Amino acid sequence: MPKISFKPRLVLRVLWNTEFSAGKDLARHIYSRLCRDVERPASRGIGIPVYFHSGSTPAEAKVPGIPALEGAQSTVVIALLDTSIRADQAWRDCVRAVEKEVAQKGKHHLFLPIACEDKVHSVVDKTNCIRLYNFDAPERPARLISALTHELARLLLGRPGDVKTQDFGVLEKSYAPVKLFISHSKHGREGTVIATELRDYGRQHLPVATFYDSNDIAAGSDFEKEIQANVADSAMVVVQTDTYSDREWCRKEVLFAKKYGCPVLVVNAVTVGEERFFPYLGNTPTIRWPFDSTRRCEVAMDAALREVLRNVYFLEHVNTLKAAGLLPNSCVQIGTAPEMLTYRNLLRAKKCDRTKPSVLLYPDPPLGDEEIEVLDDLNPSNLIFTTPTAVIAQDPAKSPTPLKGKLIGLSISDAPDLTQRGMGQVHLEDAMVECARHLLVQGASLGYGGDLRPGGFTEILFELVRTHNRAGTNERIHNFLSWPIHLRLEPGAWHEYLDEIHDYRFPPPSDLGVDEKVFIAPDDPQGRYAWARSLTLMRTEMNQKTSARVLLGGQISGFKGKYPGLLEEALLALRSGQPLYLIGGFGGCTRLIIEALKGSVPDAFTEAFQTKDPVYKAIAVRYRADAADKKTNAIDYGGELQFLKSKGVAGLDNGLSVDENEFLFTSENLPEIVYLLLRGLTQRLK
Repeated sequence: MPKISFKPRLVLRVLWNTEFSAGKDLARHIYSRLCRDVERPASRGIGIPVYFHSGSTPAEAKVPGIPALEGAQSTVVIALLDTSIRADQAWRDCVRAVEKEVAQKGKHHLFLPIACEDKVHSVVDKTNCIRLYNFDAPERPARLISALTHELARLLLGRPGDVKTQDFGVLEKSYAPVKLFISHSKHGREGTVIATELRDYGRQHLPVATFYDSNDIAAGSDFEKEIQANVADSAMVVVQTDTYSDREWCRKEVLFAKKYGCPVLVVNAVTVGEERFFPYLGNTPTIRWPFDSTRRCEVAMDAALREVLRNVYFLEHVNTLKAAGLLPNSCVQIGTAPEMLTYRNLLRAKKCDRTKPSVLLYPDPPLGDEEIEVLDDLNPSNLIFTTPTAVIAQDPAKSPTPLKGKLIGLSISDAPDLTQRGMGQVHLEDAMVECARHLLVQGASLGYGGDLRPGGFTEILFELVRTHNRAGTNERIHNFLSWPIHLRLEPGAWHEYLDEIHDYRFPPPSDLGVDEKVFIAPDDPQGRYAWARSLTLMRTEMNQKTSARVLLGGQISGFKGKYPGLLEEALLALRSGQPLYLIGGFGGCTRLIIEALKGSVPDAFTEAFQTKDPVYKAIAVRYRADAADKKTNAIDYGGELQFLKSKGVAGLDNGLSVDENEFLFTSENLPEIVYLLLRGLTQRLK
């Protein structure tokens, strides 16, 4: 593990006044399109970290200052400007201060003011705004993402745009725009018409450069060399018409793009059919050309720019991981998922050796098992296919599933201080998905204490299991339900997932004397006590069946158990000698457990704090009475805190050093978190 903290290549920080009603939806849309889709959390995303800074005042919003800017190699502050900011002097001063700080840090950071309403330009001093108000309200989210996508890709590509003069030095300009190579067939009218329409739209509406056809090549130049050079520094938009695959130069252009690792988007405009589909157009994102839509150019250009950003961000992200020591420099990365043509190009570029094993990295998340099996069968050069997060956990040449047969308890729940950390529910779901995904890829099964409500995290787990079940085993999810929660499940719930789930439903403790077929609400001391005892029984049984426990977030009030849920699970794991992993950067109960391990006394871990709730105060009395009869142990925060202090960080016994655990305690970066989690598990459970 490196001695320096991982520094992300790019971080986005979205700033807005909570009085701006559309701000939250725009910020959420930015997250969905540039990090991961909040509506489809198990899908592929670009993965750029996005944090939220909102409040009625700049102080409440925790507006990012110099430390936040320097927390990443490139930080982009996106300021959603509206009349509520324009009318507030404190907000205006704050926005201008951020603008000035970003400008002073140089071109590797970026301040992007978004004028969401007219006449708010005066909020900023010199920076050109993205004028979102020029579009109708329904169009604004998509137009915002289009503008951001291009500016972020331009920032990451970092191609110089400055002008050097003989007498007046260098005149500074922004980075050069993204370049698009529009590949099309001139045989037949349709390809030329669509390509011309795309070129004209790009030149009129977007700050992109386009290469269209031979007219863009200087007279007297070597045609093939010029084509190759223009492909190599562009992203390719393929206008696939009926005659495209028949044309020699169209096929060559595609092969040049694959050779140089260029992003490729296929715009499918086939109307009748093709004699033969060119196979090397595969393994690329494809959209249908909507002939009857007035937004067809906008949709195509947005998709092309998104592919540029996805590609360049991944390559830059891997270089960052290598620089931090989280990945070996010998790994080779490509910006798209591998295919058979990948072998040929890597061998010709001498990036791999047929006689030696080589590791090829492609973007997370990992391919489905059916694709990996085909590539493995046809592999002529000892290439090992994996993703950045997977390769850092173990040696894929030895075992692709080092955690097979291990049941990992995953406890992730909402934390009360997420907002203070620039996060929301989407960040928590993202962490859930990434931790679960990579544990499944490594062969682990997941122990989960969910209640199986439709639309919740359990559904996402099922989708992940079906995608990443290379371990070849059923029942990858072990769901633990205490009484009386399971009584409220609808009959037949989740029958379609019977192959994926092992369901444990526990009765209440026998000494409670309750009818286990009757639901009791936790609204009074009697019901709350029954719930607390039942949750302890379930957690104890779960702890006996799991091999390790992972905690993230967690509530510190409003819980229904003896202690805050994640605290009770941590205590059980530590007392049984089970390795424990505490992801503290999301705050909540997990963060307080870390503080207690270091000898602090968090206020929320005291009986005085918790017994402000009269129902909890009553069950504390009941626990003491039953402890005297040896039915259970009393609630004893003081004793539990002393136990945690005696264990300390070394007592986690999780395969990580003290320094590595310190990284895990504070990191908000999912690649670093998953790396540490997998490293510890594969070291400890091997």
